Amino acid sequence: MAKNMNYRCLNCGGELAWNPELQLWKCDYCDSSFTLDELEAAGKGQIKKDTIDQGKTAQEEESTTDGTTSADHSHLVEYSCSYCGAKIITDAATSATFCAYCQSPIVISSQLVGDFAPERLIPFVKTKAAVMEEYKKFIKKPLTPKYFYQQNNIEKLTGVYIPFFLYDSKGRGALDIHGTRVTVWEDSKNRYTKTDTYRYEIAGDLDFENVPVDASSKTDDNAMDSIEPFDFKDMVEFSPAYLAGFMAERYDEDDDATKDRMERRANKSLKDKLLQRTPSYHSTNVVREDLQMDVKKRRYVLLPTWILNTRYNGKEYLFAMNGQTGKFVGNLPIDKKKLLLYGLSTFTGSFAVFWLITRLVMGM
Repeated sequence: MAKNMNYRCLNCGGELAWNPELQLWKCDYCDSSFTLDELEAAGKGQIKKDTIDQGKTAQEEESTTDGTTSADHSHLVEYSCSYCGAKIITDAATSATFCAYCQSPIVISSQLVGDFAPERLIPFVKTKAAVMEEYKKFIKKPLTPKYFYQQNNIEKLTGVYIPFFLYDSKGRGALDIHGTRVTVWEDSKNRYTKTDTYRYEIAGDLDFENVPVDASSKTDDNAMDSIEPFDFKDMVEFSPAYLAGFMAERYDEDDDATKDRMERRANKSLKDKLLQRTPSYHSTNVVREDLQMDVKKRRYVLLPTWILNTRYNGKEYLFAMNGQTGKFVGNLPIDKKKLLLYGLSTFTGSFAVFWLITRLVMGM
């Protein structure tokens, strides 16, 4: 059973976690805080690759008991908490989590080596308290179901480092465009309309840098696109210490899938840029397009997000926030009972006003 990394205060031995407000590692027991240099000097901020063992899969654990397996748990992996020794069962894509028994932040170091070692990351800037306040403002609507106001639901907001690939590429595009210009004039007797049709060809190149594509099958691609942009100037060299106190995933989508998404996004931007350079027509129709992307570089990074997935009346609802900038996206259901009461109260109020106006007019 592989034991995994957690981070302890250099003064009192208490748990350390990344503090987004201080941009340091803070101990909640003695209020000490530390820089990455201080942790690494104490041997606390680096993965020693030669000492890492893989955790057992849950399927392997079951088979060692009676020689058989009752279900396919190959997507689950079992580890041991480095602090209290409790068993931690998580899926094979999890890189950082919490011990369910002692609540210690756990970094699963065996998930962060080889091809799964990120090059860089953006540390969390937004605190959970700040995110919870934004979430409360977001749900403060007349027809939001009461369930979304429950504190135990709000507490499920989780900071997660999502795996992304960043692509640098060069785009080359050519468009064949048919455009029309309409001229209208009139004399004393008639109105005339003249439509001129043009063919216009345009070609150009466009360089792209740090096009982000989330590489986790668990996350909603549209939501991750919506909370962009990230400021990549704040990226730092990866250290597992940044994961302490947060959840983290490793990528589980291959380059073909993520490259395809990147090309669709970049090609759309390339096409839009080319169209901006076309002459002004009353109508424009692209009859042929040739858009190509040549990938120059791909980097594996982790980006900070706050996520709340809620299930209500059999449907999934998502709140996601950019853990660096605070930009968020979310969807909410409508409480049908509140909607009915709101409709009745609106109708009653309108009827009362109508009745009052009628009485006043008849009394005049």
